[in-house]
Amino acid sequence: MYLNLSYYSIIISSFLIQLLPIFFISGPAIPDIVITSVAIIFLCYSIYNKKIYLFKDYVIYYLFIIFLYLNFNSFFSDYIYVSFKYSIGFFRIIIFSVALYFILTKNKKLIRNFYYCFLGCVIFLFLDSSLQSITGSNIFGYKPEQNSRMTSLFLDEQIMGSYISRLLPLVIGLFYMFNKNKSLIFFLILISGVIVFLSGERVSLIYFLITFFCYILIEFNTRNIVTALFFFSLSISYFTYKNPSQYNRIIKHTLEQSKESKYGLYSYRHQLHYATAYSMFKDRPLLGHGIGTFRYICDNEKFSQKNKIIQDGNIYAKKSDRYFYEKLLDKRNNIYFYEIYTLDDLGKKIIVNGRLKPKNIIYFVSGEYVLKNQLLYSDFEFENGCNTHPHNIYMQFLAELGIIGFGLFLSIFLYTVCRILILFKLIFFNKKKKNLYKAKIFILLSVFVSMFPLLPSGNYFGNSLLIISYLPFGFYLYIKKINDLKFNNNI
Repeated sequence: MYLNLSYYSIIISSFLIQLLPIFFISGPAIPDIVITSVAIIFLCYSIYNKKIYLFKDYVIYYLFIIFLYLNFNSFFSDYIYVSFKYSIGFFRIIIFSVALYFILTKNKKLIRNFYYCFLGCVIFLFLDSSLQSITGSNIFGYKPEQNSRMTSLFLDEQIMGSYISRLLPLVIGLFYMFNKNKSLIFFLILISGVIVFLSGERVSLIYFLITFFCYILIEFNTRNIVTALFFFSLSISYFTYKNPSQYNRIIKHTLEQSKESKYGLYSYRHQLHYATAYSMFKDRPLLGHGIGTFRYICDNEKFSQKNKIIQDGNIYAKKSDRYFYEKLLDKRNNIYFYEIYTLDDLGKKIIVNGRLKPKNIIYFVSGEYVLKNQLLYSDFEFENGCNTHPHNIYMQFLAELGIIGFGLFLSIFLYTVCRILILFKLIFFNKKKKNLYKAKIFILLSVFVSMFPLLPSGNYFGNSLLIISYLPFGFYLYIKKINDLKFNNNI
């Protein structure tokens, strides 16, 4: 009876895991329920059957060190309850990783089924987002909030590109574990690229290009390169013709932003987040303020970026003249604004500024004579650098976990980079295990993408991002134990 219970637990867990690509589209709740349920079932199973040896791996040991640090850190948090909610929850991620490894040893078909489930999702998203871009609404009649960012089944969540770009390298790695038909994976990569373009997510586009570059490097083929360039050029040209706003957002807006900002891809808003996070880090450099606390203390006067915002928005008089300002009402939108102006010889208004919001600061008295280069007003959009998180995972680590937590997570990224470089070297010298090395590279690449330090990102400890970031670990534990890929035909 117990053997049957164990057997059915593996079957049910396998079924739920292989449907994760679908569950991710539904939102964070169902994936969280799935991995938590699988983790609990496996933990009970491993304790009852005394299979603690399954946890004996340096990767798992290291994750447990991170878990212990997160909980130790939470004792010193500014918001203990909030921090413990995140730190204790990290335990389920570790257990799920081991559970996934164990389930794969019992049910190798999970790899193939997970791949085909993701492929089905990608095909549907490609067709649905294409329809949404061309007609303005998807198959269910949903219209995106921004015409430049297609969302398909993700509705008001603008994360379709992130979903594709983060899972794609993992799925490519799984493909190498059971299939040698390169045309199928090439097809998946091509339509994934179009989806990312339609999503209008610039960071996701960079992630996709990293994956695409690695694939081309590994499977170097002139025909593939020409085909890809032709397909992408044709697709982008067609969708740009139908909906120019997507091209404008990804290309034109990015170029304009890079010219305006001294930090290139980072918007001014993101720079304020990073400056706030860095101020928090300097306040508590060793342990930080506690996981998940950025949103609660970023508006603290100690970390305020108000002076920087005002200074950056300072506008100076271009010529010496008498300046005036007037408070007006926009009756259409029912909002007040300030208008600054000078007068010509005939007494006609010459508007100096656009519409200033009441929160903007004016530094002169109306009707006062102002000298050239004298400070007129400060025009700023944001009041501080606050948000739910700093929009960069390493700035989040510094602010919330201090230099110790930063070092622990940075080590994962550095380990991943080293392993990928070693595997690239091996792939050209060991023909026998070539597919194995390719699989490892792309599984590790999914970790690399999730932990890439130089781009804006979501909340690292949020449910969806955390699950997607650590989903490759279970597969990596499994493939790490494999000596060759003779099991291809059995999967």
